[in-house]
Amino acid sequence: MSTQLLEVMPELFTRSEVLTLHFAEITRADEHKNIQQYMQDCEQRGEDPRDASHRQGFNERVLADTDARYLIGRYGEDRIDMLKGSHIAGEGRTLHLAVDIFSRNQEPVFAPCDGEIVVSTYEPGLHNYGNYLILRPDDASLPYIFFGHLAGDTHEIGRVEAGEQIAQLGSFEQLENGGWSVHLHLQLLTKLPQNGGAPIGYSTLADLPMNQRRFPDPQNLFPQWNIAR
Repeated sequence: MSTQLLEVMPELFTRSEVLTLHFAEITRADEHKNIQQYMQDCEQRGEDPRDASHRQGFNERVLADTDARYLIGRYGEDRIDMLKGSHIAGEGRTLHLAVDIFSRNQEPVFAPCDGEIVVSTYEPGLHNYGNYLILRPDDASLPYIFFGHLAGDTHEIGRVEAGEQIAQLGSFEQLENGGWSVHLHLQLLTKLPQNGGAPIGYSTLADLPMNQRRFPDPQNLFPQWNIAR
């Protein structure tokens, strides 16, 4: 791919750290960001650890304890532990088809390349995407780029230039971002969804090879994105 893509958020390439969301893969090195222990502590206090405000509090604590500006939820990760009780888990769709970028603040979001915003809309409902955009790069070798969980003042349909601000991250209040902790859902699409709606964000194990072709790993587009574990 010939186009050199820019950061979609400030300092993304230099101040990102992995947040392991598959409990079976949490190691001693992850103890400062052990979300399994955090969830157990919440449950002992009678709190819902999946509530957006509690998740945001956990993310902010981890970010304060590190030099990271962002916590990264990995592509292809099994989120079965985080999705227990949801309809997605009930369908067996627990493998993540995007990269999640969690932050303390409602960071600005920039176009990583020249292109056109072809979808700018809102998906209502708790635990949906909220406000989202789809960018079609000018470089025909690049896939569509999906940005989910945004604030309401997103860029309208039309031309954008590399480095131009196209959105900012949404708040979980009033379901602006679908009711999640503050983060960007960054996903690649080889084609637009046939139904005109938003893409699926999770896959079953059986469908994973097919869905990996439909929704490639975003980190492959950003070779300069060095994520520390």
